Amino acid sequence: MGFSLGHELKPHGATAVSLTPGWLRSEAMLEAFGVTESNWRDATRRVPGFAISESPAFVGRAVAALAQDPDVSRWNGQSLSSGQMAKIYGFTDLDGVSAPIDSRTRAFVSARFTRSSASTRSKGWINRSSVARRQASTVKGKIPASREGSATGLPMSSTSKAAPKPSMQFARNLVPAFLGLVMMLPDAHATEESVTLATRTGSLRGTLSLADSPAPGPVVLLIAGSGPTDRDGNNSLLPGRNDHLKLLAEALSSGGISSLRYDKRGVAQSVLAAGREDDLRLETYVDDAVGWAKLIKNESRFSSLTVIGHSEGSLIGMIATQRIAAAGFVSLAGPGRAAPAIIREQLRGAPNLAGRADRILVELEAGRTTDSIPPELQSLFRPSVQPYLISWFHYDPAKEIAKITIPILIVQGSTDRQVSVEDARHLRQGNQRAQLRIVPGMNHLLKAVPDDDGRQRASFSDPAIPLHPMLIDEVSSFVIAADQRRDVRRH
Repeated sequence: MGFSLGHELKPHGATAVSLTPGWLRSEAMLEAFGVTESNWRDATRRVPGFAISESPAFVGRAVAALAQDPDVSRWNGQSLSSGQMAKIYGFTDLDGVSAPIDSRTRAFVSARFTRSSASTRSKGWINRSSVARRQASTVKGKIPASREGSATGLPMSSTSKAAPKPSMQFARNLVPAFLGLVMMLPDAHATEESVTLATRTGSLRGTLSLADSPAPGPVVLLIAGSGPTDRDGNNSLLPGRNDHLKLLAEALSSGGISSLRYDKRGVAQSVLAAGREDDLRLETYVDDAVGWAKLIKNESRFSSLTVIGHSEGSLIGMIATQRIAAAGFVSLAGPGRAAPAIIREQLRGAPNLAGRADRILVELEAGRTTDSIPPELQSLFRPSVQPYLISWFHYDPAKEIAKITIPILIVQGSTDRQVSVEDARHLRQGNQRAQLRIVPGMNHLLKAVPDDDGRQRASFSDPAIPLHPMLIDEVSSFVIAADQRRDVRRH
């Protein structure tokens, strides 16, 4: 509901979110367990999982925090939890606990609390793992509680008419309720600056999107995918615009993360830096990324740098990251195999071309150019692009990601028709320390698009189709965490 309303209401300056509490410690629930808010922990003797419960005031404070956030539009269309909001805004539950449990931990814990077998069913639940404990934190509250049950003066008492006493089976099987919250607030816009990087063959142009923050904050470098792709993610070989990198930059900046994105050499405002095609190498793009990274790392406005590469930009980012002191690396829809394997797979559907293409690939893999190119394969293997292909074929993404020692996030969509989920898993095998997130219903342009021919085609030329909200959540959380780790190491 929040996702649909967010898309529909955004042009009108409104923000829509779905907000869910955790295991809600409502009056009915307390009555079912025979406890009150003052001694609710006694119920954990029978049901250890009740330790992760939260009072109605906790989700109420989340509502209050969102309502008072001038940048609430950063959450538009997303599904949020009260625990997640507590971490962001710094409020606590009635007992002073901050962020009892986040959504992923809640799912982890819930999956490990099951019914006992028939012989022990009367004893209730069995904890098959360690009991989740609620821990207080020392996060400074941005939304101070002015009195018990209230955040910034908003009444949040849990008094209501007594509900019929539910059975214990009802209490144990209770699932979180969802709250629909719509806020009519104007969208915030990040400050943007035009930036230039001087290179040997000419200047590259980019856009620095600055988050509205008085203190130095994290910045990301966005590296575009293959082909003539500009800073916003638009490829001149495709009709229309999709703006997937621009949309990502806007989403990140509204969440407190600055970004730099740039036109690839030979594209848009970087067209004069093109040079000769037969002089282009993959390492040229790597040098460009390193140059941009060094440019923004010297800025005192930023506390850390995370490199984000999309599609072919993922490989470029992996290699560049090895040459700079970044806080983290993110691969978005990045191939997990060397390019020749992917090209061979793509040509299997054209048996009349596959055999001839394979002979060319063998030569290029050996580092040799060839003039024997059939007309049907000229666009792919023309002589002027062969030096670039040779340099590209030299790298195996799974081997390159293994060389990265900083935190890594791999994000892959399930409806991506260009890069498969297996590619993402192959990347993960290359570096077991990496986090892997599979986003259901996200295509190659990072947008929420089903596996439907018409919808897929439309997404490549319609900037109004939004990015997948899970993508924004995962990337933002990773970048902020990487920045915090870097800050801890500095001190």
